[in-house]
Amino acid sequence: MESKKPKTKAGAKAEARATATHNQNASKPDWLTAPVPEAMYQLSFRTEECDVEPLIDLSRSEFIELKHHLAVLRGHIAPEVTNAN
Repeated sequence: MESKKPKTKAGAKAEARATATHNQNASKPDWLTAPVPEAMYQLSFRTEECDVEPLIDLSRSEFIELKHHLAVLRGHIAPEVTNAN
């Protein structure tokens, strides 16, 4: 059975929050729950030949922010809701 798409932007956001909240109750991946040690942080990707493309150096706070954003995108944590009044 297919779910209906929300007709409004608010409805879509509410549905995304509900899905994320549901997924929060599932076990979270290790990369999300493991403490972030003091270390060197880099973002990279590999080609099909497994060549490492240029590395992007990150600060610890940038790494934590990217990790949080990825967790939201994957539904492991609910997105933050801001009220524009």
